[in-house]
Parts: sequence; C-alpha cells; structure tokens
Amino acid sequence: MASFRSTTAQIITFLFVGLIVFAFVFTFDAPQTFVGRGQLGRVGPHEIDFREFNRQYEYRQRLFSSQKDSLPFGGGQMDPARLRRLTLRGMINEKLYLILGEKSHLNVGADSIRQEIRKQGSFQTEGQFDFFKYKDILEANRLTPGDYEQIVANDIIKEESGRLVSKVSVSKMFAKEMLSLKRDKRKVSMVRIKDGDVRKRVPVSKGEIDAFLGSEEGKKKALELFEKKKSSLDKKEEVKARHILFKGKDSLSKAKKTLKTMGKKKMDAQSFGALAKKHSEGPTKTKGGDLGWFGRGQMVKEFEEVAFRLKKGEISDPVKSPFGHHLIMVEGRRPFVPAEFKDHERKLALEWLRGEKKKEAQELRKAWAKEFMAQTSKTFWEKRARKYGLAHELGQSLGRLDSALGSLKLSPEEKQNIFKAASKDIFLEESAMASTVIYVHGDQKDKDEEKKTVREEWEAQRRELSFRLRREWMDKLWKDTPVSCGGMKITKPEEIFKCQI
Repeated sequence: MASFRSTTAQIITFLFVGLIVFAFVFTFDAPQTFVGRGQLGRVGPHEIDFREFNRQYEYRQRLFSSQKDSLPFGGGQMDPARLRRLTLRGMINEKLYLILGEKSHLNVGADSIRQEIRKQGSFQTEGQFDFFKYKDILEANRLTPGDYEQIVANDIIKEESGRLVSKVSVSKMFAKEMLSLKRDKRKVSMVRIKDGDVRKRVPVSKGEIDAFLGSEEGKKKALELFEKKKSSLDKKEEVKARHILFKGKDSLSKAKKTLKTMGKKKMDAQSFGALAKKHSEGPTKTKGGDLGWFGRGQMVKEFEEVAFRLKKGEISDPVKSPFGHHLIMVEGRRPFVPAEFKDHERKLALEWLRGEKKKEAQELRKAWAKEFMAQTSKTFWEKRARKYGLAHELGQSLGRLDSALGSLKLSPEEKQNIFKAASKDIFLEESAMASTVIYVHGDQKDKDEEKKTVREEWEAQRRELSFRLRREWMDKLWKDTPVSCGGMKITKPEEIFKCQI
C-alpha cells in the first residue's frame, strides 16, 4: 500500500479508482459535516453511509485546497456540488472494486493487515508504531480495532483488484512498431465535392420552375415534397426567456429569498437581467440570464413546461431541474404557424428540378474537380472551396494511425493512396456520392515523436492500454452490479447527478 502514500498516487487513485486511502486518518480532527444519517446508497450488497461519505468529502476538500500547486489539473476551489458527485462516484468505484475482489476470491491474511497498519505514519511516533496513538485515533473516530482491520483488509482487496484489471503486457517490438507508425506522417490538403453540394448549384431557370408548377404532374410532385418536409417548414412555437439559476443544497431557499426580494411576479427584461447578473450561479449570469429564443424539446422537461406556460413578463416560482432551482422570466412569445404550400412551392420546385438534373450535376462535379486538380495554391483552394461551400482541410498533418484528416473522414483506399503517393502528387478519388481531390505536399516531421525513445513509447502504450482495460472493467462492473442512491437506481456514472447530496 506504499503507493497510496505519495501525492502522485493519491491523484491517480482519485481520478481512476476513488480515494482508497484511509481518509479518516487525515481528517479525524476535522469537524464532521453530516448531510444526513444512515445509509446514503448501496452498491450490490455494500452500503454507502453518510458518515463514510463525509469523511471522504472532507478529505477531497483538503486535497484541493492544500495541493493546488502540485495537482496536474489545478487545485484550489471546486464547485461543492461537483465535488460531492465526484466523491460519491469514487466511493461507488471503491465498492465495485471490492465486489470484483470478492468475486476473484482475493483474501488478505491477518499478518498483511497488521503489517499495513504498523506502516502507516499516522500511527507512528518517531518512526515506530505507537499502539496508544493508534487506539486514540480509532476512539476519536468511534471505531474498534476490528472495524479498522476490516477497512484495511477491504482497501488491500480494492487495490489488488485495481492492479488485476489494469495489468497489461506490451512487448518492446510492439512499442517500436507503434513509434515507427507515429513518426510516419504526411502533409496533406483535401477538398471533398459531394453530390448534395453540387446539386445546390445546378442552374434552373425561372421558366423551368414556372413550367414545372404549371403542369399537373409537377404540382403534384411539389405537393408530395411539401408533405414530407412540412414539419420542418412549420414555424414552431417559441419563447424568449431569462433565468436565474441557484445551485447547491440550499438552492431552493436561495431562490425563494431572491423571489421575495423582487416583491412582484412581473418584471421587464432589463430589471430581471440585472438581478440575474447579481444572483445567478449559471453560465448565463454574465448575459443577464438570457437564453434567447428556444422551442420545445431544447430545454430539460421541468424547465420547458413552466417556460411555455408563463405569460410575457411573468416570473415563475422556483423550478427544480437537475441543475438546481431556477427563477424563469418570459421575455417574448412566438406562436406556432403552420407552413402553407404557396409560400414554399417555388423553392420545392427548384429542389425537385435540381434533383432530376443528374447529368448536369455530374458534369458540374467533374468541372469543379478539374479546377482543383489544375491548381495547388492554398489560396486558390481556400477561395474556391468557400465559394462552392465544400468541406476542405488544407496543409494538415496525417499520420499512419489517423482515420481522418481534420474533419474529413478517410476511406481505407484514400489513406493508402496518400502514403503511396510521391511528394507534390495530386490525385482524384471517386465514389458514388462524392469526388475527393487530394494533394500530398510531402513528408512531415513531428519533433515530439522524433525525440521519443522506444522505452518512452512502451511506457505510454502500457499506460494507455491499462487505462482502457480499467475503463472496460468499470463499465462491466457498473452494468452487472445494482447501484442505488436514496432509493433511486443508477445504471451509469453519468446518472449520479440524480442523487440529492
């Protein structure tokens, strides 16, 4: 358990396993901040109680405040609600590792437990185990030696389980091959001409549209297209709203207090915005709580129901959501307006006619590809791609292990041909739906990869594979183990926000 005594190991454990340190040893003299009594939740057959939760929460508070200069992700202050969720997630992970250890029949002997206890600095005086100090600390935490020995046994099992699920073997030959692949990079420019992009530019005259709509067949086709697209053409009901968000355990009381200071249930946007800038704890605080216009389905259900019920200028009572409590003020409303065929018939006719002009679209696609094939100037490619509205990436680095050039995904054939091509080669890749023009500038060196040794790559691969293996095991443990908090079932870590802690 020596690894748990270093700052680095504490941080790694904090991130990946949960604090499997004996938190109370470091916090026995701290005031307890109980948020409840009894059982907070369950992980399989194991309880998570409030006392245990508070000890670990206080330890994490100290970790962030006392090690702000050494923590790689930055220490100092953290949102208390987020820290509570991190604490609970860490504790659930601990229990899951304990369950894995039990299923794997990991046993801890009495000698190992005693040896571990005697090694802990908190129980030592001048480098030697002090039984009276040990006894006093346990009494201060209302624990018997038997209780603590069980805690130590469980922590050893959890640590061994963590090692078990992250143990990987990586050969030096594999690391050497991976390093070679990472160093093999090319500088590439690429523009993709999709059928959809081309069809939008196929010329259709006013006379063609008039003739199409003037025929019974054309009118019928336009109406069919209108019916397919009607839901997207309708102008949806929308509201423009502002809100003040309150977070934390006392979010409701803060919301009620602020509402009381308003003294009224109607207010103009400017006045409400000033209060939002003063009181809101959400990301829209600086904008006076302004959420802009939004339709149904864009906000969480609890928020949406109230926002669409309020009248213009009206302020809601506190509204509870997964983010906290909100005071909502509606600034404006737009009613639902159904789309009418006459307002869209010409655009629909244009769309239909362009879709029918397949030969013209193919010819235009070829013409555009020819333009790019004739030039390798970055400026020219940039201007043309923007003019035609085409997806493009210019002068980007592509490695052997990459599956995309920036935002553009590569087919296996495209990638293979890029690494076959000579420097300054330009070529065209065709598919049923797109033409892709690719220009290979040449090989590209990566200074960081060039400096890296085989051993460094070997260690990096071990860490990466170990992390992936650990994550896969945790996903499986979450899936196979019933987890609950306050009687509410939790099926994945992302649902921890449901717990009221």
